[in-house]
Amino acid sequence: ASDRALLRFGGIIAGEELRTMPMGGRAIRRLAFLVPNILLLLISVSIIALFEKTTIERVTALAIFLPLVAGLAGSAGNQAVAVSIRELSLGLVKSTDILRVVIKEISVGLINGIILGLIVLLIAWAWRGNFYFGVAVGGSIPLTILVAAILGGTIPLALKGLKIDPAMASGPILTTTVDLVGFLSVLSLAYLMLGKISVA
Repeated sequence: ASDRALLRFGGIIAGEELRTMPMGGRAIRRLAFLVPNILLLLISVSIIALFEKTTIERVTALAIFLPLVAGLAGSAGNQAVAVSIRELSLGLVKSTDILRVVIKEISVGLINGIILGLIVLLIAWAWRGNFYFGVAVGGSIPLTILVAAILGGTIPLALKGLKIDPAMASGPILTTTVDLVGFLSVLSLAYLMLGKISVA
């Protein structure tokens, strides 16, 4: 059961997969996850498109850092997902414990978000030689990490309460939402400080 959950968490949602199985069947199993994911990720892409003319074209270096923000938040969220799925499997948490999980994840998310935000701020500042550019990128990290931790911790519980396999569905929901929040926060901060950020 745990092996099956691990495969599903990795995007293989049609049951167990072995490399000795026919190639066509293996491809279909993986496509069952990847095709719907295209539609989910288009939501994140639309956020970038909203800021394309006003912000990204004026500060093109922002595009370099968007994957960093999304990747950090996605990793933080996946850590919380793993903890919740583990606790669900051990019976240490129930689908009704969402509020308790939120409180626990807020503290961890804030601490990690602030530390990671400062690190990214310094990296971006050094990279571009502009403090406000660093603030736009690094300043988005605390909020994005906080949202990722809360969602990562609670989505598995909510899905379990809805009788949906959390190992199968948590990843796409988390990834799409965290990408959206990360892109929106970076580009919004940059838009507010365009006059102080040097043009790329």
